[in-house]
Amino acid sequence: MSVLKIAAVCGAGVVSSEMLKIHTEKILSEENIEAEVVSKAIVELEEESHNIIITTSKFVKGVEKDESKIVEIEDVIDREVVREKLLKVLKEKGYYN
Repeated sequence: MSVLKIAAVCGAGVVSSEMLKIHTEKILSEENIEAEVVSKAIVELEEESHNIIITTSKFVKGVEKDESKIVEIEDVIDREVVREKLLKVLKEKGYYN
């Protein structure tokens, strides 16, 4: 099976996406899910494909046509909300039981 690729995306690929990347990596580690997680600016997103995209509500419309693989986060500080939404999408996509 290929590596699960997750992109944390924001406007510049620095603050919000980096926070989402850190949360995502910790959550995946706690759940024993292997994945490659990267933080990116929205303009860099088309450089490679990703199985899951995690981003803020501000950028959700511009990141992906396939909305089923998007994890939309309103508050990047609230790790429990990130956990809940991320695991929900991972389950729906068959990456997590």
